[in-house]
Amino acid sequence: MNKYKNLDDVHDRIESNYKFIESLEKYIDKCQNDDERLSYLTFIGYLYSEYVTGVYSSNRLENEIIKIGEKIQFSPTAKPQKGNVLHVMTAAGNGGGHTSIVNNWIQWDKDRQYSLVLTDMDYQEIPSYIIETISASHGKVICLEGSYIEKAKQLLKISQVYEQIILHTHMYDVIPLLAYSNCNWKIPVFFYNHADFRFSYGYSVADAVLNLNKFDWEKSRDYRGVANGRNLVFPSPNGGYIDSIVMDENVTQTILSKYRINKKAKLIVSMGDEFKYEDIIGYRFTDFVNRLIDESHDNIQFIIIGPNPKRKKWKELEERTNGHARAVGYIERRDVYGLIKMCDLFICSFPMRASGAGLAERWGVPYLSLFVIEREMEFFEENKAETIEELLDKSFDILNGNKTKYKGHCLERAFIQEEWQKKWDEIIEKYPVHSVTKFKENRYIRKQEYVNCQLMQDTASEHVAGYLHNLQINEPLREEIFYLDHKYGMNIFHKMEILEKDLEISKRYHDSNKHLKLYLMAMEWVQIKQKGKSIENYLSDKGCRSVAIYGMSYMGEAIYHELQGSEIAVLYGIDQKADQICTKLKVYHPCEAEEKVDLIINSTTLKNQIIRKNIEKLQNIPMLSIKEILDAAKVK
Repeated sequence: MNKYKNLDDVHDRIESNYKFIESLEKYIDKCQNDDERLSYLTFIGYLYSEYVTGVYSSNRLENEIIKIGEKIQFSPTAKPQKGNVLHVMTAAGNGGGHTSIVNNWIQWDKDRQYSLVLTDMDYQEIPSYIIETISASHGKVICLEGSYIEKAKQLLKISQVYEQIILHTHMYDVIPLLAYSNCNWKIPVFFYNHADFRFSYGYSVADAVLNLNKFDWEKSRDYRGVANGRNLVFPSPNGGYIDSIVMDENVTQTILSKYRINKKAKLIVSMGDEFKYEDIIGYRFTDFVNRLIDESHDNIQFIIIGPNPKRKKWKELEERTNGHARAVGYIERRDVYGLIKMCDLFICSFPMRASGAGLAERWGVPYLSLFVIEREMEFFEENKAETIEELLDKSFDILNGNKTKYKGHCLERAFIQEEWQKKWDEIIEKYPVHSVTKFKENRYIRKQEYVNCQLMQDTASEHVAGYLHNLQINEPLREEIFYLDHKYGMNIFHKMEILEKDLEISKRYHDSNKHLKLYLMAMEWVQIKQKGKSIENYLSDKGCRSVAIYGMSYMGEAIYHELQGSEIAVLYGIDQKADQICTKLKVYHPCEAEEKVDLIINSTTLKNQIIRKNIEKLQNIPMLSIKEILDAAKVK
């Protein structure tokens, strides 16, 4: 269910996101060296790209990166080779839109030789099809290594033999900005803007920003501060479709079997990332699917590509529809093409629209899109719906056999290869040299921000929790992030706890030694008891008669049971998830705990000073970690 009751709640959430990140920006100067500073600036960029704040670029943050880049010693030692072009990516994914754009770009431009640099990816992880495409172009694939500054130096050295540089980097990637802001860099740099709804670094070094459509162009002008002379519309080559993927009868039969497709049913397909289907005020994709199946006279099978089928909302949808509707998660691109090609109707994801309509139109499959915001609405004509009721009516119209008028005309407006190549040639000619420019961004909140905040907030906190878990950052700064996380209700550290308890995720983030610390403490406790000593005696000798326990997981529960029946009264527990704790002891949320005790026992592996920031009403009460108590009891 959507957690926002009204748009005022959403606005408050956007403002809290902004204040949270704005507060963290103040700590940039506390970073101890350039590498730590770049790591922190990358983290700030990541936060802005994940959370909706109304901020889509930052001249100030880019200048912080540029100041470090100015220290890099670089003088060209080679000249650009005619017809050589370099794509720069952070990483290339099998299902990523960036990868297909780069792949098609190289295949469509027959007049030039293309190479690829990846700033944060190992060679063995690169999809084979992009390597094959670059090989056919007689180019190279290069992966950068080392620190931020080392990678920037490598990028400068590699890039000097190319006539043009095209950026397809992740929004928070500082490497191109660090490199191409160098005062001795003169080769033109083009920034491909593939996600209008996210903040990004790189506008200072972009001699031209290439936007997918007019909507994105307007946003780059109005929000990001990109000057008209550097702001262009340049659609993706071949609409992102990869021609080399084979679709024959054998593939079709495999897909029918693999996804248990009923040939006698009407097949409906939708596709998008998980967050693009999240519930928002007035829109629930699963309600639409339920109604479509309930109210249709046809036998319908509805496949949703992208969302996690193990998630509660999709499991409930499958159960509610008797298996007629189900999510299948991320699947191979070949399978995506096969399912869309054989379906009777393609429904674009909503509340946020993803790609797929172009693929449906390519194969003559009728498609419909519900427009919650107006982006590209003018291209969809009969294929658009502005309400759920209209979307249902048009879906039934198609399922009843009236397909012809819904096969779409978007591709008629798309560039064919010759047109696209001509436009690219014109862009190259117009921007022959490089310069670093300042820009003036505008923070602005419209309907898209209200929609996207509802869609992205929860997923953003999960992503940031995972990112922060692995981030090397000094302890005082981590403590401030912890404090601000709770102050602004970001829910990051709570998500991090969930990640650490999840077995699959914990394998990915195995560098955490939390469980090892708890195990060693437990063994230390056993050894103390074997020697006839106890934490009760230690506390009594210190004159302690009442305690509260912070953290009511396994260790906290063990301390509680250890002290039951002793002279030490455990009055209550404190836990972030107080409402989920099942114990005989009363448990307060940190902000609610105020009952006086002689001592607070910290049962977690978090440092006392981090926890203190979260229990403001108990600031004057002494706190000891269970580790400190065990160490002291051992030598007593």
